[in-house]
Amino acid sequence: MRFIANFVMRGKLQAIGVSLFGALFPMMYWLSCATVSLVILRKGARDGLLVLLWASLPTVVLMFVYEDPTPMLVLLGLLYGNALLAYVLRVTESWETTMATAILVSGLGTLLFEFGAAGMMSEIVDQYLRFLTSFKQQLGPENAALTVLPSPAEAHELLFGSIAMFFAYFMLLILILGRWWQSELYNAGGFGVEFKNLRLSPRFSLVLVLALIASYGLDGFVRWIYILTLPMLIAAIGFVHWIVKQKKGTTPWLVSFYLSMTLMFQLLAPVLVTVALIDSWIDLRKRTNTDREVE
Repeated sequence: MRFIANFVMRGKLQAIGVSLFGALFPMMYWLSCATVSLVILRKGARDGLLVLLWASLPTVVLMFVYEDPTPMLVLLGLLYGNALLAYVLRVTESWETTMATAILVSGLGTLLFEFGAAGMMSEIVDQYLRFLTSFKQQLGPENAALTVLPSPAEAHELLFGSIAMFFAYFMLLILILGRWWQSELYNAGGFGVEFKNLRLSPRFSLVLVLALIASYGLDGFVRWIYILTLPMLIAAIGFVHWIVKQKKGTTPWLVSFYLSMTLMFQLLAPVLVTVALIDSWIDLRKRTNTDREVE
């Protein structure tokens, strides 16, 4: 994928062309977002804004074609949210600040979606509950107890939590791609070092924990737990990459890790969050290196 970044950085026309191409196809929207991120990270807000406006054009046009503009507004939200994160990372050079911004943007985005697309969300909840009911019936009476149907309110919060998580993860993963492209073109290996040393400060991790405690019991707790734990998960993944490098592990190690995350996310997520918090407070990298020197 390095050749895409190289082509984008040849000039404004190339960057605009790639961003337009990505915006024309929903499955390629990540390409448009990553292009905007790369331009902002490398050339700044002025050039990035020009590419961003052109990348928005197909989506804006489609808003007037379809009767329901909600899906297009979601795509625009992802595009502009990702651009904002790229700008924050460029200005602050801090992944911590960038991830804090991602929490705010994704939380605000889901709140706007909740109030602006209440009818659409109600239909999605109904379809989700019908699917669960049908699945329970297919299991048969003897296995019906294995599937406990959530209430409409619980299903609503579960789905909104998933949407919030999608917003945050999409924006950060695309930003990571843009940062990796920048590193490959102008600072080979720089992103790898940056990501492997990603660690939350004790102050930031404490704020996240307090926010989780404060949101416990609220109607939107499921939504907030998904996005408030995001920085911890990203930091823990960075630590796993560091461990693999220290142990001179190969690519299959990381493939196994990501495959395990995909298949057992609910089980591994609490473990990774705990690792990130411990690393934040006692610096596991430094302690590991110190222990090695003592040996």
